[in-house]
Amino acid sequence: GRLHASHAGGVSVVEDDELRLRYPLPRPAHALLARPEGLLVGSRGGLYTLPGAGGEPQFEPLPAEAESATVTRLAEEGGRLWAGTSAGLFRRRPEGGWERFEADPELARSAIEALHVDAAGSLWVATTTHLARLRGGEVHEWVREAPVGLSVRAIAEDHEGNLWLGSQTESLFRLWDGLVSRLTELDGLADPFVWSLEDDGRGGVFIGSNSGLSHYQAGRVRPLVEGSALPDAAVYELARLPGDRLWLGTRGGLREWTGGRLSRPAGAEALEGAQINAIVAAGPVTWVGSSRGLFRHRAGEGLQPVAEGALEPGAQRIRALLPLDA
Repeated sequence: GRLHASHAGGVSVVEDDELRLRYPLPRPAHALLARPEGLLVGSRGGLYTLPGAGGEPQFEPLPAEAESATVTRLAEEGGRLWAGTSAGLFRRRPEGGWERFEADPELARSAIEALHVDAAGSLWVATTTHLARLRGGEVHEWVREAPVGLSVRAIAEDHEGNLWLGSQTESLFRLWDGLVSRLTELDGLADPFVWSLEDDGRGGVFIGSNSGLSHYQAGRVRPLVEGSALPDAAVYELARLPGDRLWLGTRGGLREWTGGRLSRPAGAEALEGAQINAIVAAGPVTWVGSSRGLFRHRAGEGLQPVAEGALEPGAQRIRALLPLDA
């Protein structure tokens, strides 16, 4: 398979252990979504479709009033394409082109923080204040539990169908069968600011907050790693790897939590002081996108930079990663 990486200079592809700038773009690349017709790339003021077999990138602009909006989230629900931007929610019309989702005033104009399609096929849309569930292209439910707004940043679904919501202001929420429960410091959560979530595969969830790593299991939150033990207290990214290993990406480097012990993965000294923006496990390979470029880890090998220096200095910061089979 191939790994695609978005950055300020466009989209690069890893082929034969080399990072190649496959699609230089005049606008920065952000969100990535695989489509039959090609790779969809969120950018400023619109979206690119990157066809295979040497085709030229095609740019589809957002409506003129949104020309300065940045597309940071992409999702497909029931055959419909959705773009979450800094200026509201947009969808692609069946005949082509993008339109603002005017069916709901809040979704139409609010910054979109997260998009998530659950196992039942519903699209969850998080704004800075609330959370909406869309089905069939229409709003079916609003979650408005917090008095000052949910401000959801992270959404994850566990194997039991619970939907977990990590908030920047109101701690952690769990949705199940229409019921909403909130977990706070009173339940053992170290910090009300939740950056990242990861299913543990055993009915629990790992929680990355502004103050380290915690774990939820059987109705209780247990702290695992204090923020002071990490290169930076804020755990931006979490990824569960084979062998019950958990990688923690922070604003100051990468760490591993295995068997109740915290360590630095072999080779991760090269990322000390770097911001970790994405961790993706693809079979035997784990990819790490950072402010210092792209890194790769294979079983039995340490973390290694991929084509160090292959990107221009301004494009070194990897924003998103997407592994594809072809």
